[in-house]
Amino acid sequence: MKKKKVLMAASVASMIDQFNMPNIRLLLELGYEVHVACNFLEGNTCDAGRIIKLKKRLREMSVLYYQWDCPRKMILAKACIKAYRQLLELAERQHFAWIHCHSPIGGALARIVAHQCGIRVIYTAHGFHFYQGAPLKNWLLYYPVEKLLSYWTDVLVTVNQEDLRFARRNLNAKKVYRIPGVGIDLAPFQKQPAGVDEQDISIIKQPELPKTPKDAVCLLSVGELSRRKNHRIVLSAIAALQRKDLYYLICGQGKLRYRLKRQAQRLGIADQVNIIGYQEHMAHIYKKADIFVLPSIQEGLSVALMEAMAAGLPCIVSDIRGNRELISDKKHTGGIRFLLGRQKQLQDALTRLADHKELRHRYGMYNQDIVMAYRLESVQRRMQKIYQEMEPKGTVSVLVALYNPNLKWLEELLHSIQRQTYVPYEVLLMDDGSRPELFPEILKVIEKVMDRQKQAFVYRNSQNEGSNRTFEKLVLLAKGAYIAFCDQDDIWEKDKLEKLVEAVRKENAVLSYSDLSVMDEDGNIWCQSLRRLRKGLRFVHGNDKTTAYLAENCSLGCSMLARTDLVKRSIPFSRYTYCDQWVAAYLSAYGRIAFVNKPLVRYRRHGANQTGTLMQIQNKRDYYKKRVLPMVRLTQELKNRGITYWQQQEAQAFGKARKNKDIRGIWKYRRINRKYAYFDILMILMPDAAVRVLFSIIKNSGNCDE
Repeated sequence: MKKKKVLMAASVASMIDQFNMPNIRLLLELGYEVHVACNFLEGNTCDAGRIIKLKKRLREMSVLYYQWDCPRKMILAKACIKAYRQLLELAERQHFAWIHCHSPIGGALARIVAHQCGIRVIYTAHGFHFYQGAPLKNWLLYYPVEKLLSYWTDVLVTVNQEDLRFARRNLNAKKVYRIPGVGIDLAPFQKQPAGVDEQDISIIKQPELPKTPKDAVCLLSVGELSRRKNHRIVLSAIAALQRKDLYYLICGQGKLRYRLKRQAQRLGIADQVNIIGYQEHMAHIYKKADIFVLPSIQEGLSVALMEAMAAGLPCIVSDIRGNRELISDKKHTGGIRFLLGRQKQLQDALTRLADHKELRHRYGMYNQDIVMAYRLESVQRRMQKIYQEMEPKGTVSVLVALYNPNLKWLEELLHSIQRQTYVPYEVLLMDDGSRPELFPEILKVIEKVMDRQKQAFVYRNSQNEGSNRTFEKLVLLAKGAYIAFCDQDDIWEKDKLEKLVEAVRKENAVLSYSDLSVMDEDGNIWCQSLRRLRKGLRFVHGNDKTTAYLAENCSLGCSMLARTDLVKRSIPFSRYTYCDQWVAAYLSAYGRIAFVNKPLVRYRRHGANQTGTLMQIQNKRDYYKKRVLPMVRLTQELKNRGITYWQQQEAQAFGKARKNKDIRGIWKYRRINRKYAYFDILMILMPDAAVRVLFSIIKNSGNCDE
């Protein structure tokens, strides 16, 4: 069976590179075919060389990637529309099982596309732009969008406690989880065994750091050179302290690089500030620093801060969401927090840690213990559970029996199966001895439609064995938790499997089925419900309904979903009726029947498949053979199989009375099925000539499905 496809989507490639490569590896291990869509050309926080390496790694992992011209700003409407169309075309072409999306704009566009295509979606919020203390414009711009899109979000993943609490109170995603950041690999920060030289065990070329005086205190910040990272306040604090032993090292790239350099020159600290750009290997740099400073205005849960903690650095951080989660204000902590805009608090924190080496060491040791909870292994275990939840818990085997099918109708059917919002586990097709010249054409249709989904398996009987025997073979091949029987010429609504599985789970049922609409040979719907076609039809559901299924079948196989283990137990199917009636009668003895009061199948009515049996009944003898004897034989077969059910004795007595044309017995047990009791008595009392006239009138009136 070929792999299901999953899309990882983000606004920029650096989001994939820095935060999602472990997730991609996890998806590959889970057996998915992974696709990546992101902007490799613009907006990245890593350099061009790193992007080239990212593409190479993706190719080596057999991950397909696409340039997605996604902007980073919502106000770029034209660019957003272009990105939406790109992603929609990709989703329609590839038929993803689900999408994992990131970043505000990328996540918004991906969820709109997923909703339009009926694809399930995970959205990881690496920090909402609306948060306690955020600017009003952020709330006006981002919150309404996130609120609306949360209705289309199957799983919302947050990375900090504040966002988790907000999402659960105010947003409407089906499920909300928190993971402890994106996870960090602790190995590069762990101490090497005594006597081992780091240069001997690493082939990675370490970056050359600016030289500083021996007694200098090295401050380190890591992050994009942007207003949000707020490096300017650190420069001002260093200048205000007038300490020549403080040296500030900034790792990152961004549009504010030259502005920060000019600020350092203006403040007279240019020789104490070094901006060394984006660095691919950071462990060595963390180990050379003395204090880590994160003055950001906004963070989700900073990876750089967690890496600094893993390296054993004391930390000075702004008092914002995310930072508060890692650096507490308790007595025992790993750093100091300062309020945004309070430069004096930052200066005091710098002075305290710069002057007390022992305090720095104690804070660093504490951080190394705390950060263990944020290690990559812990995060990946949680992500694995989330990914596994995206796989339907009850997988479905769709069974299609074919016999000289109309190829156009077959293609329409297969397309409707492929469009299901609840992705089938497998589609099993068995040809029941179709004409030899037709079989190659059948294979072409299947390959044309189902090859994208890569889950279709085709079998063939050497000769025609009938639908019951063909479905028996398919049932034995089924591996899913549920079985969905399928006619060769119908059309499924896209939410058929989703609604039927939902009904089974909600009611803890053994079988669920739905109403049907009826269409003509050209696909035109002329009856919105089977009830309108078959007047007097009762959709039987609930507990203890075996008796109701013995006399008539209201759950057509094409509208049915049943537990695989029980269907396999019912084999061999009764030879006295069609398999759908037998399965419904058999399974209803084991549990509840659920009904979805919505037409989930478009039943194609044509000359070879009339839904009613009165079309085959001309007289009393036909009625007795087609309507009376099957119930008697089904009742006896259930008894022979050791199946017990409510009203079993009454059902047997009713069947016996019908068989013997015993009016008194039929009347006595009429509550088993009043419609057939009254009709049986009418058949017994009326002469055969009158019965022929009655059937003729019924057929001419169009009520042949009575």
